[in-house]
Amino acid sequence: MNDSDEELIIDEAPEPWAEPAPVVRVVAPRPHPAPIVRKPAPPPLPPTVPASEEAERHVLACCLLDEGVSLDAARSEGLTPEAFFLPAHRLIYHALLDLAKARQPVCLEVLVQHLINRNMLEVVGGMSNLITITGGAPTTVYAGYFIGEVRRLAALREAIKVGTAMIEGARGNAQPEELIVRARDDLARIATTAPAQTDSRPIFSYEIPPDGHASILLGKRYLNRGDSAVLVSTSGMGKSAMAIQMAIELALNRGPFGIQGNGSLSSLIVQSEDSDGDIGEVALSIKHELNLAADQIAAVDSKVFVHTERVARGPAFIKVLKALIARHRPDLVWINPLQAFIQGDVTDSKDLGEFLREQLNSLNQPPAFGYMVVHHTTKPATGKERAQRLWHEVMYDMAGGAEIINWARAIISLRAAENEGEFNLVLAKRGKRAGVTRKVPQGTGWRLEPLTTIPLKHCSGFIDVPGVAGGIAKIFWEPREVDAEAPKERPPQRQAGGRPEKYSFEDYANVFPKHTSDGLPISVLQRTLSPNKPISQGVLHNCLKRWAEQGHVEIIAEEGRPMVYRKALGAG
Repeated sequence: MNDSDEELIIDEAPEPWAEPAPVVRVVAPRPHPAPIVRKPAPPPLPPTVPASEEAERHVLACCLLDEGVSLDAARSEGLTPEAFFLPAHRLIYHALLDLAKARQPVCLEVLVQHLINRNMLEVVGGMSNLITITGGAPTTVYAGYFIGEVRRLAALREAIKVGTAMIEGARGNAQPEELIVRARDDLARIATTAPAQTDSRPIFSYEIPPDGHASILLGKRYLNRGDSAVLVSTSGMGKSAMAIQMAIELALNRGPFGIQGNGSLSSLIVQSEDSDGDIGEVALSIKHELNLAADQIAAVDSKVFVHTERVARGPAFIKVLKALIARHRPDLVWINPLQAFIQGDVTDSKDLGEFLREQLNSLNQPPAFGYMVVHHTTKPATGKERAQRLWHEVMYDMAGGAEIINWARAIISLRAAENEGEFNLVLAKRGKRAGVTRKVPQGTGWRLEPLTTIPLKHCSGFIDVPGVAGGIAKIFWEPREVDAEAPKERPPQRQAGGRPEKYSFEDYANVFPKHTSDGLPISVLQRTLSPNKPISQGVLHNCLKRWAEQGHVEIIAEEGRPMVYRKALGAG
């Protein structure tokens, strides 16, 4: 043994009851001395980096899915490869820019060959990673949002670098003026590359989307992404079943009641009132009546989802809804009913406006889907006002009044007809844009005429269900034949004693305030209209509700000011 031998020291501890003993050193020789390797302590975890792998993947997928349209949008927005946090994504985006510069097709096949030629395919994760990326974005509708998100996060990372540089410079005793000037210049550079916080655009940059454009959901721009529609009726008439039926038919690219969807549309239905059995009855009835095959059922199951929420309201509901939208990314979001989820008074314009305009609208920026809100009417009127109406016409008193009428781009009113089990689905606002038509004779042929009142009825019959005695009654909406000689419009309102209501909007259309005007309060409006055909202020009040439902009149309500009325856009 020599001095170079390393000692292995074993401390033998005494028994607890024994007297302390000296430490015994046992020395073992090592044939070959070896250095002691000390592993460095792991560095502290870095703070969370502002980055989103999902956003970066979505942008790349969109660029490949639409043959470069999204790539052009990204370039015009100033998106650079450096904005991508993940190195593989940075290289893929750079390769896409190379393809566009060389005027080559921007698609997966060409991209793969481009990467192979430069020995970069494995560097970006191989073919499997590229397939995963392209399979993660079934639609390019959200491309603009994710482009902005990648740019926003890149700007945040740059801001962190600027702040870190200032801290390190201050610790290094640099001159404050120099640090401030440098940081100011760097932040100004970041501000020019960060996504704009406004979507203000020159007026002539707005264009009319062509038929079939991804922004269109229903009809001839009847409902677009970012728009909202309201399906309103009295309780117990079948609004919930109608909503489910419409969602299923739109998923199958069928036009429910003639309202054509723009391709196969997905739906998220958030409801609070129906039990599982209630929903199951409707679903089984629709499957039975539409005679759906196994592949159609699978298609619907992949596109229509129902979430029952009986607790959350107001901001808590918005939080739940936000998570559901992020998970399912639907084309249509159905809220059934409105009263279940608003926190406040649905008849108060302030509470209603806060829920609709501030909370719901905030989830749809940038526009990605359309809202379909199921809503109840108010309670029936009493006294003289009730006597002036048929029993089923209380839907003119839609709870919330002007605020919800103005918020919604489309209003669909389900109204009972005179016979039990028969109904009219009235496309009350912007109805002609829905694209529903009917054939009418013209000469020796036919012509198509816009239809805004769709006659429907409840389906009859039963379905055998195992374990349910007597089966279940069918729950399904089907077309109703109408007498060709009968009036096309709904039966007129009636006064006490059964006399027909004698006032119609056409009587006053030529003197009614135009859509471009500021509108008039009811007292001034009554004096303006009476020379055309005398009308009392009380009768005019009821007529204005009816004319608003029919899409003739726009009601404007502002805090602290009386309601004013003017002709709706497109009204005669």
